[in-house]
Amino acid sequence: MKRNSYYGIVGNGETAALIDADLNMDWLCVPRFDGFPFFARALDPQKGGRLSLEIKGLSAKSQQYVGRTNVLRVELAGEGTQATVTDFMPWGKPVFIREILIENVSDAARTVPVTFTVTGTETAVHPIRVEKSDKYACLSDENGALWIEWCSRDGWEIPAHSSVTHRLVLGYGKTIEESQQAVNLHRNENLLDTLDFWEKWIASAKTPSVKDELYKEAYYRSLLTIKLVCYEKTGAMLAAPTASFPAVPGGGDNWDYRYCWLRDGYYTAWTLDQAGLHEESRRFYVFAFSLQEEDGSWRQPLYTIEGGNPIEFIVPDMTGPNGEKPIRFGNLAAEQLQLDNAGNIVHGFWMHYQYSGDKSVLERYYPQVIKAAEWVKQHWREKENGIWEIRERKDHWVHGKVMCYACIHTASLIAKELGDQEAAGNLQSEADRIKQDILENGWNPRREAYLQSYSEDAPVDISVLALEFYGLLDAADERMRKTVELIEQPLVRPRLESGEYTTASPYSGMDLGGLNMNGGIARYDYAHVPFYLPTIWLARHYLNAGNLKRVRQLVDVCIECSTDLLLMAEHFDVPTKVQWGNFPQAFSHEELARLILDLPEQL
Repeated sequence: MKRNSYYGIVGNGETAALIDADLNMDWLCVPRFDGFPFFARALDPQKGGRLSLEIKGLSAKSQQYVGRTNVLRVELAGEGTQATVTDFMPWGKPVFIREILIENVSDAARTVPVTFTVTGTETAVHPIRVEKSDKYACLSDENGALWIEWCSRDGWEIPAHSSVTHRLVLGYGKTIEESQQAVNLHRNENLLDTLDFWEKWIASAKTPSVKDELYKEAYYRSLLTIKLVCYEKTGAMLAAPTASFPAVPGGGDNWDYRYCWLRDGYYTAWTLDQAGLHEESRRFYVFAFSLQEEDGSWRQPLYTIEGGNPIEFIVPDMTGPNGEKPIRFGNLAAEQLQLDNAGNIVHGFWMHYQYSGDKSVLERYYPQVIKAAEWVKQHWREKENGIWEIRERKDHWVHGKVMCYACIHTASLIAKELGDQEAAGNLQSEADRIKQDILENGWNPRREAYLQSYSEDAPVDISVLALEFYGLLDAADERMRKTVELIEQPLVRPRLESGEYTTASPYSGMDLGGLNMNGGIARYDYAHVPFYLPTIWLARHYLNAGNLKRVRQLVDVCIECSTDLLLMAEHFDVPTKVQWGNFPQAFSHEELARLILDLPEQL
């Protein structure tokens, strides 16, 4: 029985496909991650397109990855017949291949019908043209095209105790000609080559110390997953490969994550560096520094995977699986002020040096590090939209201030490492001023905790753990202990007269409890469902505090609520184990992988 079936993912460093255990491809964007989704049934069951395969008389037994690779395999069985369907995308090549093996295990010849079906995403704003025959399908719009070839038959005649094999080959490009050429060039790609690529890549990763085999598999699957959101052409790292998957049931938090957030990319690069996979991290920082403005800032918190601005638009005739609206493509958060940008890049760059030992890269970008620190010195006192990108308000976010501290403190360390003692001293003096401001103004005496912002009625927010993670407070500090005690309280939302729960924020002084939702941890105290990232962050706090029992409880919640392929979205629901939000989410996986690397052997 499936524990928690959802979707598997395959990809090639340019785009990625979501495929379910019933052999349906329900998400694919071309000609790259941030193109319009030609298949989008995972988002909109009515208008979203789909590529499907049915082998009559056979039903799927399981969907799994082939070892520690990103090759998906589904096994099917029926009376006298069995089949294996293997899906893969060769790295760096514009093609998806479905390899089908059907075996007749009976004593008589059998006819086995196989049906392929293709439908394109249908919207008035962005229609997909579909042309089909009995051997191919062509889907196209003004920005891209798919060419799919298969062998369509009423039935495959299979002698007793023998088998047949067939391939469905999907090529893509900017034009129909390019997509057809991709099929012609790559239809014979060897599955073994793709398996070898992934096996060699993951073999170079550091081995975790934990004894728990499920933890180890979650670690390796997380690394393999975040590799799939690395855009090979530029080094950009996506937050997730999907757009507008509803973050909450029936709500309007439907965002496009197919872009490179400096924050999410930094988290991912840090994990890859700690795992010994430095090439991807180095390329991310080269990409990030190429985006820095002349004044030392990063004008946007997120960029397209080629460094542009992701313009947001709404598709009015699409909805989420439960009717969620609006469905957004592009992301308006690119226009926000988020003060953690520079801290993410400068601190992450320092961690890259710490793990890789590549001093030449440190020297190369040192002038840009200093420019980033100087910009932060001028702007750290401003209000911002914050880590959760609240569109309705700006405030003095504790997390953002901490990352300003991290930027200048880390720039001081880099200056000292490179022998610039005068700059190191000046920078550290400014970092100390920021630290004092945060520790004094971030503390809420009424609730005896650090809250989301300096505001008197600020919500409880998991992001204040940055105080500990970046060295402003120790895990054993009384102020941090009281903050975590508040976080651990059950999340309580007051009901309105209508009977619905309010989602207003802030709450004008009402004490509403903490962030614990059935064992999962929410990001703030007006959330609807828990969030993988806060759950793992809280586990890291307990690791620092030496409470391994609580660490295991929190890690186990995440693994138990992940899918049967150990994949995680952004949010999750503990009782139902349903995934919410874009999928799979890079920061869920990177944070789990890095935590597991830090766990002691006895776990």
